[in-house]
Amino acid sequence: MFIAPYEVQDQKLKRRLRGYNRASVETLLQSVVSSYEHVWRERDQLRARVDQLEKELAPLREAEDQLRDVLVTAERAASEVRAQAALDAEALLEQASEKSKAQENAASELRAQAALDAEALLEQAREKGKAQQSSVKAQQTRLKNEIERLKAVEQELQGNLRLFVRSAQELLEDRKATTPSPVAPLSPSTHKTPDPNELRPASA
Repeated sequence: MFIAPYEVQDQKLKRRLRGYNRASVETLLQSVVSSYEHVWRERDQLRARVDQLEKELAPLREAEDQLRDVLVTAERAASEVRAQAALDAEALLEQASEKSKAQENAASELRAQAALDAEALLEQAREKGKAQQSSVKAQQTRLKNEIERLKAVEQELQGNLRLFVRSAQELLEDRKATTPSPVAPLSPSTHKTPDPNELRPASA
């Protein structure tokens, strides 16, 4: 059973004859409450940290989606530029074939250069996209690892708290079990002094 610190503090212990020392029991309960409150606050802080990290992770996920869209758009634009450059080069080649071999050579060089420019543009877009994507993934991995670590710390604290409360309960039960039972005094009605005449032997 998991109870809040104030519930432990509000517990009222019954008094019994020859029971536990009330001051010692109240001191023990106060120590349990103080430790419990410390762990309770630390658990709340960990939960707040996990929520904060989740909020920080959300924009990174959005940035990754946007980066993926930018990379796809860049690849599409590079393909269109390359296709258009090829068409332009083919048109220039046809015109050059009608005029002179020099113009044909110029058209070939233009086509090659256009292809190189398109490949360079595509490569730049890919490298930039990969670099940004790697940075986003690295930051995501770090935040995920931090969240997992904080969750593990929270579970460990809860386990330690349960062990602490269980140990305190067992200590109280052990003290209760080892307390000697009170011996009831003999009442005057059950203890009768023998009459000396009754102890004297009968005469012959």
